Parts: sequence; C-alpha cells; structure tokens
Amino acid sequence: MDATFLTKKVNCDGTNVSLNIWDTAGQERYHALNAVYYREASGALIVYDVTDEDSFDKVKTWSLELRKYLEEDTPIIIAGNKCDVPQRTVSLQKAEAYAEENGFTHSSTSAKTGHNVEDTFLQLARQIRERAEYKAQQKPAKAAKGKKKKSSRGVLRVEGFQQFDPSMEEPQAEHEPRPQS
Repeated sequence: MDATFLTKKVNCDGTNVSLNIWDTAGQERYHALNAVYYREASGALIVYDVTDEDSFDKVKTWSLELRKYLEEDTPIIIAGNKCDVPQRTVSLQKAEAYAEENGFTHSSTSAKTGHNVEDTFLQLARQIRERAEYKAQQKPAKAAKGKKKKSSRGVLRVEGFQQFDPSMEEPQAEHEPRPQS
C-alpha cells in the first residue's frame, strides 16, 4: 500500500474547511518519502490502536519524526482508535499523559462506530485555524525585522497527482539598505 491522498471537508464554526490528508499508513517501506508528506503541513493526526501496545509505541517514533519536519507549534492530535473494544491494552491515562507531556491533543475514536471521528477532524481544523490566526497577527511584527524569500527545494512528481513542490522559506540575509546614487 502506498500513501493515499484524501480530502476531508468539515464545517468549522460556520466556515467550510477542506483538510488535505496524506495517509502514509505508518509503513516502514515508505519511511524515506515521509518528509515529503510532512513538510509544511498545517497539522498532523497520528492514529494508534488502543488494543495494541506496539501501535502506541510507534506513536512516539512518529511524533519525533514529525517534530523534525514541522514547526514546533504545529497542531498534532493523537487518536486512539477502537475505543469501542473492551480489550484495551493502552490505558487512556497513559495516552493522555503522553499527549499532554508533548503538547499534543488526545482523542478517543472508533472507526467502526464513527465515535468522535468527525469531532477529531473538527478539533484539528480549529487548532490549525487558531494557529494561522495567531501567526497572521504576528506577521506585521516579523515584517518589520526583515522579509523572507522563498526558495524551491525541487519538485517531486508523485504518480497519479499533479506536482508537489516542497518549497521552504529561508531567511534573507539582513543588510543595510544601499544609498541611492
């Protein structure tokens, strides 16, 4: 299975929002491409199986991986799936404590019953919006310090999709303006 691209539409407080989702399915054989999917993401959702301790252990690996590529304040939600199953091996307290210690949000979901799935996506959309609003308020202060230039890191062509441009912003060297002659 390869990474899958999905679009999830949610109504976020009266505004229709489309969440573009790259589902990498946590498969190790695609690990080298994960940075392409993570770079400049507005938020992340890490899903684990509450009946599988190994699945939760991988949350730690994926969260560290995400932190390498995402800005520190990027919203991340950890979703414990199969919360409808009574044979839970990952305690809710353990999962919530891990999320809180790392600045993430935790959500309990069930893909089978649909419990809390929509709310989890809505919560992620709200966190992304709040972060964007905060950054927009901070932009005038940063603009006074110096502009950033955008430089392309290359273009990756992914089969079945248009092109994906993983460009990043680099700070422009600060210098004194030259006098006009």
